[in-house]
Amino acid sequence: PWGYIQLSPENVSGSVRGYDYSKKAIGFFTCLGHNSGFPSGSTGVLQVMPVASGTAFSPMDYQRAFSHADEKAAPGYYSVLFRDNHTLVEATASERVGMFRFTFPAHVVPLIFINDGEEFNAAIRFNESVLEKQAVKGGYLMKFAAGEQPKQIILRISVSGVSKESAERNIAVEGA
Repeated sequence: PWGYIQLSPENVSGSVRGYDYSKKAIGFFTCLGHNSGFPSGSTGVLQVMPVASGTAFSPMDYQRAFSHADEKAAPGYYSVLFRDNHTLVEATASERVGMFRFTFPAHVVPLIFINDGEEFNAAIRFNESVLEKQAVKGGYLMKFAAGEQPKQIILRISVSGVSKESAERNIAVEGA
């Protein structure tokens, strides 16, 4: 909880931000900058979200339904299954590196939104080559090749207050 990187689902928009257990949709995951949530909620920055192909995407309006029965949370680990296309999201973090594992079913085109991380000196590394990087409002939609079997896309992300090179070193040291 005290690391520089904190991966968190967020499902509330408007003046109240953060994660509200009573809600049944997630808009995105944030990676850093979380503050105390009382009384008006807390939201982080550096947004990441797997996007269901074939849906209209706008980072400000996008939400994916989920069930708390498909959600797991423990110290150092979070997962949720989006049943619209059966994408599983798993998240964990070290002190300076966050890691997402997105498992997409066979024949589903993996799409992942990442907002522009340049202002954060962000290092963003995927385990697989991006086929297409489409600019959308506030960031990029990354497209990967669909697989004959379920496909796992692993995203390692780090930021540094010093430099992007320092964020890269964080991944080299902590993101193995």
